[in-house]
Amino acid sequence: MTPTRTNALRRDLAQCLSPLEVERSHETTRFRGSVRASETLVGPPGRLHGGLHPSVRLLLPLARLTSDAVVRERTLSMELRMRRAIAIGEEVPIEGELTQMNEHLRLSTRTAGTERLDAELRTGAPDTSSEVLNRFRALLEVDAGACDRESVTGHGNLEVGVGGGLVRVAIDTAWAARTDVRMTQFLAPGPAVDPTFTCGMLDVIGAYALGMNLDCLLFTTQLSLVVHGGAPVTGDGMLVLGSRHAEDVPNSELPKVPVRDREVGEQRVEVLLADRGLTRAYGYGHVALVPVRARA
Repeated sequence: MTPTRTNALRRDLAQCLSPLEVERSHETTRFRGSVRASETLVGPPGRLHGGLHPSVRLLLPLARLTSDAVVRERTLSMELRMRRAIAIGEEVPIEGELTQMNEHLRLSTRTAGTERLDAELRTGAPDTSSEVLNRFRALLEVDAGACDRESVTGHGNLEVGVGGGLVRVAIDTAWAARTDVRMTQFLAPGPAVDPTFTCGMLDVIGAYALGMNLDCLLFTTQLSLVVHGGAPVTGDGMLVLGSRHAEDVPNSELPKVPVRDREVGEQRVEVLLADRGLTRAYGYGHVALVPVRARA
């Protein structure tokens, strides 16, 4: 049987991490391996998609060292620096350390031998989703009835609702069945939302939220995300939301870029993936980005 587009992306994602060399001690497991991303995983031309960095650099190693169930069922808090691109077809080393702390886990990784691609994952972080849900409910109430629709360039007919305070994508069974929307390829079989899909969509909605403010092209530079498992996509649907209320990243070392009539540095926006009623969060956090250049 010919793989579907979704299966092709998920297959290539699973295969991009080499077999790992593992050294285990009582509480710590160290590993080394390599990553090679195929064209299926592209984001900006020639580069690994920013929303796939969490899967490649944290979720895949965690699953290899523990089990798929840990990735699916535990609450995972992730911090990723993305100060260097991973080129499509480039084989880059990855190394890291997994530490068991009572019932909790801490995974730290370094990719391409540089701190510019350091990442960390923890289980057992405090659940702050209720505060995040409340903030986005307030934004939705303000934006009620005032939502335009636009299509995201480079993401294959992804329709985004644009309001004054946020941007949104509605996910349901009809959306998941569309083969002309690239982000449906990120879904797990089922179709279902899982940590890989959640991280990918949160990255995209964050880039679009800030891009609407600045009207420019952007690269993701940091991801600070919490993911809570997943669920099948149903007719009731889910919402992916990005706040348009951006803030400067404190103490950023990245240079500012001229955008239109001002200098703009690294900024971040808050993001959320939740059920349609905003009663359960599947993922939330912040996406930091830096302008590349103004759109023509």
